[in-house]
Amino acid sequence: MKKKLAAARKSLKIPDPGRISKQELAELLMAEEDSVTRALAIYFFGEIKLQLADEKILEAFSQDRDPLVSEAYLRFSQAHFQTSSLEIGKEFLSLVEKADYARKVPIFSSLLVRDLFAVAETMLERSCAPGEAVVKEGEPGDALYLVVQGEFQVLKSMGDGKPVPIAKIGSREFFGEMALFDHGPRSATVKADSQGGLLLRLEGDAFHGLMAQHPGIPIAICAELSRRMRALHEKFRSKESL
Repeated sequence: MKKKLAAARKSLKIPDPGRISKQELAELLMAEEDSVTRALAIYFFGEIKLQLADEKILEAFSQDRDPLVSEAYLRFSQAHFQTSSLEIGKEFLSLVEKADYARKVPIFSSLLVRDLFAVAETMLERSCAPGEAVVKEGEPGDALYLVVQGEFQVLKSMGDGKPVPIAKIGSREFFGEMALFDHGPRSATVKADSQGGLLLRLEGDAFHGLMAQHPGIPIAICAELSRRMRALHEKFRSKESL
């Protein structure tokens, strides 16, 4: 097995981790053409608190046009050079963190890393005041929401028209995913609790444009929906056989 791994590393030009330092590994990764690899290497570099042998590498990242790489550089420079947090802007989460939240949504769970980051880049943060209604029952749906902080109450109108609490949605949970595919009416109202909260919002129209640019996204979504349909079909077949 060791011989096979050595041959594979040689063929793919992958350095032997036993013969290279963390510093050298990070600098090699940051020299890669793939933007995801470069960005993750910058985060890795910052986490292990290494010193760059060549400061020109950082200068190049400061001019990088890829948003994932440029954000990684800003966060690295903030920690490395103790620059002001205002340079990063008002965003609370990094793209890596947004991608991790997006991965919790079943239709995004099987996306390739690059497509997952594309979805994350499209997401916007939304702060909610205590008791604020994020979506209202009956209104057209226009976005998917993922909960970052806080707890949200789901209310449904009953026969007398009075809204009744039917569920709660907490951190790393989501709601409104069908709004990514149509603008049908919301089936319930969702309100922030007494502490307010923070959400990630993915607009349906922006998502449609994203699918046109990244064909791997609709393919992965179709595969996930197909898997769900097969599971549902098997469930019905099992009930019929009882």
